[in-house]
Amino acid sequence: LVEGCACMGLLMRRLCSWPKLVSAVVVLLFFGNLILMAGLIDWHLAVQLIANKSGGNKWSDENNDDTNGSSCNLSGEMLASALARMRTAECRSAARRIVCSIDQQTPDSLPNSCPAYDDTQHTEYVGCFRDSPNHRVLSGHYYKFRTYNSPTYCVNMCLRAGYRYAGVEFYDECFCGDVFVSSVISLPESACLQYVCNNRSLFCGGYNAVAVYKTGVTAKPLLIVNYTESDDSLNNVQILFLLQLNGRNTRQGLVAAIRSAGFENVHLMDKRYATIWAGATLLSMVLDVLETTLYSLKWTTWDFVLNLSESDFPLLSMAELETHLARHISALNKGRIFLSSHGYDTARFIQKQGLEYVFLQCEDRMWRIMKRRKFPRSIRLDGGSDWVVLSRDFVLYALSDEELPRSLRQFFSNVLLPVESFFHTLAANSKYCAQTVKGNLHVTNWMRRQGCRCVMLKEIVDWCGCSPLVFRSSDIFKITIEVRASKKMQIFQEFSYRLI
Repeated sequence: LVEGCACMGLLMRRLCSWPKLVSAVVVLLFFGNLILMAGLIDWHLAVQLIANKSGGNKWSDENNDDTNGSSCNLSGEMLASALARMRTAECRSAARRIVCSIDQQTPDSLPNSCPAYDDTQHTEYVGCFRDSPNHRVLSGHYYKFRTYNSPTYCVNMCLRAGYRYAGVEFYDECFCGDVFVSSVISLPESACLQYVCNNRSLFCGGYNAVAVYKTGVTAKPLLIVNYTESDDSLNNVQILFLLQLNGRNTRQGLVAAIRSAGFENVHLMDKRYATIWAGATLLSMVLDVLETTLYSLKWTTWDFVLNLSESDFPLLSMAELETHLARHISALNKGRIFLSSHGYDTARFIQKQGLEYVFLQCEDRMWRIMKRRKFPRSIRLDGGSDWVVLSRDFVLYALSDEELPRSLRQFFSNVLLPVESFFHTLAANSKYCAQTVKGNLHVTNWMRRQGCRCVMLKEIVDWCGCSPLVFRSSDIFKITIEVRASKKMQIFQEFSYRLI
């Protein structure tokens, strides 16, 4: 025993001569065992993520059985990063499946039946014009495509943002706009044949010479209506209110109590949805509710549907709302739709909204898994507020099996904040583009400088957005009846938290 203790003492003295090494090994083993036991990291994916950052971007998951029985090349740091951070095999499998099928599921083109779009004018050459940094011929939006610019690509990008014209210049520049600036100067066609595009078969403008093409958009129809006094002589209008109640609170209990009292015009959906911020299931919830209303409950006599939250508060009376909506029902248009647009450059909206990326909702969050490589041709994207006022006729179209709504439902199943863009995009590319009224009858206290601060979060989350501000006493003037009546019709106010 004494000899054994002596040997142990000698061993401990030797170990103590390397205290840092011993501590590092002990800590590594301790936390390594905890991580492995908890299953927090998929080591195969983590190693792959490191490999991606150090060199290659492409890798093949040989264990993947979700891609029609064949190995699928999964490329890009976004996907590798998401896979390494996902906790469940189900989410990783879903991410792989989407990446491997997204291009096949996205059609090359979709029908655009908006009267303000003429497909025969798509890529029609307008001419070559003198351009300069101080006086742009097309001043709507500017793209710089270093590796894949061409007249067709530039036209499609400008069409996607809703512009009437597109112009290529100086090899990699793409300009979008709706009108030419005054005093535009035409140049001989040879001036726009100075720089070859990336495919080496087409020309992309010249030096201070822009080759302009049409996108097919001929106009941007948008109706603007103002406040009108209530009028009892108008036909009655029936309104379906879609109330989205978040959380287990007294509001849901109140709705359940109303339903149990036997009111036939109130229905509480049994199915629940994880409507997290920006979640794709929010669109699924809205569409499922509308489908249940029309086809299961057989509620088919309503004229308009409004989605509201528990934080909405009426600013004007129901009589004023009914009068306003009744003026927009006729045998010709069967009810207009009220949508609030983003209010600025659509191309910037597409970027800020993350529409250029593919997202997956899983594990109670949205994962950004890849850059979207393919968009349907002839389709313009649009969006704004997810609080909408829709006519029954438009809802029936949105739920139908026609090619455009069916394909857009699939497209927006992997989009961030889908309700903020799905109905807007569907309307912009269909016959309803001429039936869209500017404004969604809501007023919200937006102050972008205070509500849009994402810089400090970029290293933590895959995406972040803006939030409206609380109405303070200094903002009361914005919601007075006189101010609201003097502006575009706004009935409801969303109070995000409380009035201070």
